[in-house]
Amino acid sequence: MKQANARIKERVKVASAELRYHFVRLHFTGLGELAAVGLVAAIALSYGISSAGMASGFVDPLLHAGAQDEAVYGHTAARMVQTGDWATPIFLDRFMLNKPPLLMWAGAASMRIFGVNPVALRLPVLVAGVLCCVLIYWWLRRSQSMAAGVA
Repeated sequence: MKQANARIKERVKVASAELRYHFVRLHFTGLGELAAVGLVAAIALSYGISSAGMASGFVDPLLHAGAQDEAVYGHTAARMVQTGDWATPIFLDRFMLNKPPLLMWAGAASMRIFGVNPVALRLPVLVAGVLCCVLIYWWLRRSQSMAAGVA
């Protein structure tokens, strides 16, 4: 019984030492690497953010957004900021209850901070894209190699 307890304590000690090693390695050597990946992803994803649009004409008269989905989400988010009604998304005086409102709330919060403009509307999506790139890189770097993370 004493030998079993001693083995368990030894395994716990080894496991905690390994966890400390990985924690220190992630926090001191990995943060710069992750920050560099985040910076590259932010630059690549934000290229042309103010002039992006898929449709040829403006769909939304308020934001002058070109793509139809962007116009719907943007108009709804701008209306949330202007009226202060964040609970119920409304587009063209109709309830917009067929879509989850998280993207509209994120766009509205960004517009509240940075003003009502297309760049503020696209900023939460840009941040989510950068975070996805960093997380995928971190996961591949940890499980495979740096080459797999970069690829």
